[in-house]
Amino acid sequence: SFGGLISAIRNGGKGVYALTPAFTTRKAHSIAVPVGSSDMYALAAQSGATGLTFSKIAINQFGVVFPNNWVNMATLVASAANISSPQVVMAGTKLAASYVDGTSAVFRGTTSPATVTSAASMPVIGSCTSTSLADIAWDGTYLYAACVSTSGALTVKRATLTNLASVTW
Repeated sequence: SFGGLISAIRNGGKGVYALTPAFTTRKAHSIAVPVGSSDMYALAAQSGATGLTFSKIAINQFGVVFPNNWVNMATLVASAANISSPQVVMAGTKLAASYVDGTSAVFRGTTSPATVTSAASMPVIGSCTSTSLADIAWDGTYLYAACVSTSGALTVKRATLTNLASVTW
């Protein structure tokens, strides 16, 4: 577990994991395993001092070594009080993350999850304002972002992630 809030169960397939429900006041957690990586990455919104973190654990330690010592690589948001719907997905060779911070959806990306050391090294690549829910998905070509506004309107947009410094939605 990560801070007592995150756990995953391996289904017997190599690199296939499913999170157990770990919700605390609209908080959740999400994990991703890059192809060929020896690490599993997590985006976790926790109450308390840790906030919204991007963390990792060596796959060969997960569920084998006790305690499971996750390494906090970067704090993306100092307080998780207003965070909901954290999501992290592999988008081809890149890792994409999304979350709602208050009423704004934030989308971030990195070409190298192993080198993330701060929020700046996982830059914001997009956003939605006046949002109550958000999610992301990768279809092999595009990163799709879905945002539900505070009034209930759905917006879906997509982008290629060729260059994270200039993502166009």
